[in-house]
Amino acid sequence: MKKPSFFGYKITAVALALLLWLYVGQTQNSTTEKIFTIPLEISNLSSDLVVREQDYQIQVRVEGAKQVINSTLTQDISAYVDVGDVGVGTATKSVKVTLPSKLQLISVDPSTVSLTVEELQTRQFKLNVDSTSLDVAAGYLAADSIISPGEIVISGASGYLDEIAEVFVSAQAEDLSESYSQSLPIQVKNKNGELITQWLDIEPSFANVFIPVIGQQTEKTLPIDVPVVGTVTSGYVLNRIVVNPATVAIYADQSKLNTMYYIQTNPVDISDLKKSFNTVLYLALDEGVSTTLAESKVTVYFDIEPIVQKPFSKLLIHAQNVNQDYEVSLSQPSLSLTISGPKSLIENYLESNVIATIDCSGLTGGTYDLPIYVNLPSSITIVEMTLQEVEVTVKKIND
Repeated sequence: MKKPSFFGYKITAVALALLLWLYVGQTQNSTTEKIFTIPLEISNLSSDLVVREQDYQIQVRVEGAKQVINSTLTQDISAYVDVGDVGVGTATKSVKVTLPSKLQLISVDPSTVSLTVEELQTRQFKLNVDSTSLDVAAGYLAADSIISPGEIVISGASGYLDEIAEVFVSAQAEDLSESYSQSLPIQVKNKNGELITQWLDIEPSFANVFIPVIGQQTEKTLPIDVPVVGTVTSGYVLNRIVVNPATVAIYADQSKLNTMYYIQTNPVDISDLKKSFNTVLYLALDEGVSTTLAESKVTVYFDIEPIVQKPFSKLLIHAQNVNQDYEVSLSQPSLSLTISGPKSLIENYLESNVIATIDCSGLTGGTYDLPIYVNLPSSITIVEMTLQEVEVTVKKIND
């Protein structure tokens, strides 16, 4: 019995494979067209110029093998105008296109564009908060907003900068019962109320907004006290503490406010320090007490200075409160002393600032030993004084 022959089947399979190969080859290599939408680029623009509204979209029709067309991406094609020869004003320029090597350009629409070129300028603007869309819950109040930075820098076409009417961030929320803190995008409107943010370079482009939301409690403004622990290095003095802000508005029940006279920060250890420094401190708030300060913190400057001395000689002693019917004479009309204190204060302290006095209140004829007083600021001390008291003779006039 003969075995079946598969020769016919083989011939048929080869023929089918050949036909499929020819079909695929013809399909992939066939020529086709496609339109790409390409954003217009500006080339060779002078660094001190800018093009207004440069968001042109160019329709680029190309032709090529279907396989090449299908693998081409928008970013593989560029459409641009060369403005190297353009100054301030209006100019019409031809659109140029670059394509992958296996594609051919059929058409460009539009083939020319009209450009308005203006001087590039940079200006500083105050930043505001639009809180009209901020809704607080019943029984709560929104205090004044705090924004950082308070001013921003905007660069762009001079015409756009001239038209700026408002630079702002928009705070939006519903039923707020706690303080609002967000980083928000900065927006710009022109004098017609239109947003022109997209045409400008804004630095920074976001701002931090803090809006205290508090219960409807009583307000009281209190000074801020900074507790200090330890002492500075020997030979130095803590001259002053500067708190910014120096006072703070707080909110609490009236009974609580009646017992509050200042607000303290966290304590600061100044042990063995001899250099001035800045720091940020948090307020130590009791439960039920709130404030309008962002994150309830303040900036504090500690002024630490070396202690120096300064001598003064032959300072006149002034008699005060002398009875108008009497005259006085002093056994020694002057004295010398040395004062000590913070360097910045002592170096600028003049002899005219140092006044030595005696008090002659109620004295009539006779001789008295009276103590000498020298009135100085609390930060200045007397290291040495040649006289502590002086002999005073009181005589009636015309005796």
